[in-house]
Amino acid sequence: MFVFSLTNKRIVEIYMKEAILKPQKKMLKSIENQNNNRMKTLNQKIRKVAIIIGIIMFLTYCIMLIYGLNEDNNAFINKEYYGVISNIKYIEGNRGVPSIDLNHERIYLGVRAASVGKYIQIGDSIVKKRGHVEIIVYRKKNEKWYGKIFK
Repeated sequence: MFVFSLTNKRIVEIYMKEAILKPQKKMLKSIENQNNNRMKTLNQKIRKVAIIIGIIMFLTYCIMLIYGLNEDNNAFINKEYYGVISNIKYIEGNRGVPSIDLNHERIYLGVRAASVGKYIQIGDSIVKKRGHVEIIVYRKKNEKWYGKIFK
């Protein structure tokens, strides 16, 4: 069995060491807690700023989308064309919607008229009046003209 004997000098050294280290440990914990609190508040501020920026970006996107759709819609409504289709051409990048030749002029039907592009043939007559969204395609069958309305 081991017996430890401590001298008074050694006891005083241990006590002094503990007396010095305890306040230092408390001070370090206090500094660590302050740093943690600062990081939490900084993270909260960054999160708030990120959320605000995200909301602003989303609203901007929505406004631009609505404005763009409205402009496209107005451009389509204000367009007018009519005549006999002499050529149908599918141009790469036009989303599968054809351009047609009417009266020696090439006209892109537009995405709004995608359903018309699947129906039309060379020799059909097509009418789109300004201020209207309807496109009427006339086709001759058995010496009679039949019209089909696309909205």
